[in-house]
Amino acid sequence: MKLKNLFVVLTTLSIVFGGLTSCSNDDDNKVAPIVGTWNLKTTVDENGAKIADMIVYLDLGKEGEPMKAIIEGLLAQNGISGGALANKVESVTARFSEDGKVNISFKEKGSTTETNISQFVDLHYYTSSDGKMVYIGIEKKVAAELLPLLSSILGKNIDIPTLQSILVTSDQYYSIPLNLEIENNYTKFYVKKDYIAKVAAIANEIGLIPTEYQFLPEWINELSGMDDVTINVGLGFIK
Repeated sequence: MKLKNLFVVLTTLSIVFGGLTSCSNDDDNKVAPIVGTWNLKTTVDENGAKIADMIVYLDLGKEGEPMKAIIEGLLAQNGISGGALANKVESVTARFSEDGKVNISFKEKGSTTETNISQFVDLHYYTSSDGKMVYIGIEKKVAAELLPLLSSILGKNIDIPTLQSILVTSDQYYSIPLNLEIENNYTKFYVKKDYIAKVAAIANEIGLIPTEYQFLPEWINELSGMDDVTINVGLGFIK
């Protein structure tokens, strides 16, 4: 599996299980600035090419500059960029309602119809009291039903225990916290180094990371413990 395919898998896991959480708190959602319709932000470069707002922020400190260059080179080499994403999808839309439900859909490039994830599974959300985190959720029993299908698609044995280290568990739901920054009509949904390290470790454990990149999980885990290192990965949306 190429690195860009791994990226797609990890992104999918982040979106699906990144949402798995408990039901919304009414007090949070009444005032949550996240309520409304958000669309993946895109721009056009000097050559007229469409670029999606993919957030890949790397600050590895002075000693990490050589590795930063290596990572940026790997990302470019494997087509992991805003331009590559814009070549795959025309749009991505997330609609957060006041009742704690969220509807997520996307349209592939060249397609005339949208794929609505919420048609297949009910999604719920809530935000943290300080508004800096958002959780999107599905029921545990639904996750259990989806895992065999995911395992079949990937050709890997994935079960709930395997995913425990990247899931937050409540009575009915699983969740992953997504960092949230909202400024006027622009918002960033992203994950930080600690979570990236956990996902990388699981991906390596179930054999999703190609041999030539198996140094990455250990290296990312080491970086996650360094105070002067920042790694943020996510997407930017606009209302």
